[in-house]
Amino acid sequence: MKKTVILLMFLVIPSMGCDRGSSDADQASADFEMTVERVDELKGVILKGISVIGTINSGCIASMDKYVVKRDGKKVFETDARILEITNKPGAEKAVKGDYVHLYIPDENPETVKVGDIVTSSTTSCQ
Repeated sequence: MKKTVILLMFLVIPSMGCDRGSSDADQASADFEMTVERVDELKGVILKGISVIGTINSGCIASMDKYVVKRDGKKVFETDARILEITNKPGAEKAVKGDYVHLYIPDENPETVKVGDIVTSSTTSCQ
């Protein structure tokens, strides 16, 4: 009996009453949402199209996840995520809440996506 009580203490007590802040798993549990803060046109030899840039409001996104761009609640554009850069996370494969991320949209022009548009996804692979 004494061994059972001690074992339960080791299993139960560490999970009680201690808020450790949000982890990547917590950040990934919500639907992905990002407000577009900037749109850059890319005219390079390899990268042609636009870069959609913003801070992630909720959730997470990984390369090749599907997402939708909405303006005034209406779908404007849909594509697969291609992460160009996550500020201060070189080589990271997913972007989470609070990250400043650059998403690449090939072969599009700057009028396709505008500052203030909402990028959203409810089916990301990092959930």
